[in-house]
Amino acid sequence: MMETPVVTSLVVAGLLMMTTMMFGELSGFTGFRCQFDTIECCGSTHINFDRELLYKNLHKYIYGQHIAINKVYEAITDHYEKNAGKALVLSFHGWTGTGKNYVSKRLVESIYERGSKSSFVHIFNAEMDFPDKSQLNHYQNKLHNLVVGNVSRCGHAAFIFDEADHMPSGLVDTLLPFIQRGTFEGKDYSRTIFIFLSNVGSKGFAEQLLDIYKRGDDRSSIHMQDVEKNLFRRAFFEENGYRDSDLVSTKGNVDVFVPFFPLEREHVHLCIRDAIEEIDPNRVNDTHLYTEILKHLHWIPPQSTTQFSSSGCKKLKQKVRTMIVNPPEAREDL
Repeated sequence: MMETPVVTSLVVAGLLMMTTMMFGELSGFTGFRCQFDTIECCGSTHINFDRELLYKNLHKYIYGQHIAINKVYEAITDHYEKNAGKALVLSFHGWTGTGKNYVSKRLVESIYERGSKSSFVHIFNAEMDFPDKSQLNHYQNKLHNLVVGNVSRCGHAAFIFDEADHMPSGLVDTLLPFIQRGTFEGKDYSRTIFIFLSNVGSKGFAEQLLDIYKRGDDRSSIHMQDVEKNLFRRAFFEENGYRDSDLVSTKGNVDVFVPFFPLEREHVHLCIRDAIEEIDPNRVNDTHLYTEILKHLHWIPPQSTTQFSSSGCKKLKQKVRTMIVNPPEAREDL
């Protein structure tokens, strides 16, 4: 069967593209492939810190976390605009749903063109990736080789460890050679980012907030020095992956400890509003919808005038979608 001119043109164009790509690869000129987004490259095309985007996203979408917002913004900005000579290490602490993962996501979106889907962003969950404490030696070798291999590919890599307090004791110290100095075995780690997310200190944060409210002060009056002592004490003495770790005990390894405080009704209300605006903007002023969603959340302490959501804003979007698509009154009629 005779090919049409259109088919022939497409074939020729495809062959030319393949030939050009092969020539570029063989010649070492892969820059044009980066420009056309056919591959992700370790350069300004796909990695370019946007401080204005980070500032906007943190202030627009993160609620009740004035210390976290300021600390994260300052740390990332300094990392890219100043030369600290070592990898940036951030340790996020707080209850579930208070914004740790959300801030991590917004952070990488301000750096990598492909956000958390970037091949230069590596995300671990301690309970899924390191579940067996008896396999510590295996995990240590695996983690060491993974970091070395990925930083060799791109020095601007980011490594995020969720539920880091559940890592087998001693595993986190595998990262010390990459954290304590700018270079290790001839490789530059000064542009690498390590972020640890954990629940360590969260109970103390809630206690501090309740004490502050009893004194008649506002949560915005809390300063970093007010939480540091509590945070270190719990990291060292509670049973968790940080206990006896040189990562925490040696000053200078972690650049910034970032507290995430429990969220109150006003903060959760804002998260609900964001979810409604995304799912069904016409119902953003539906007070009954807000009341129903808030009613189905768990609030603690039970008898306190000040209560915190035990799950923060986690999975609120799913709850909002369920409530809109299948409200309680409709379910009761079934």
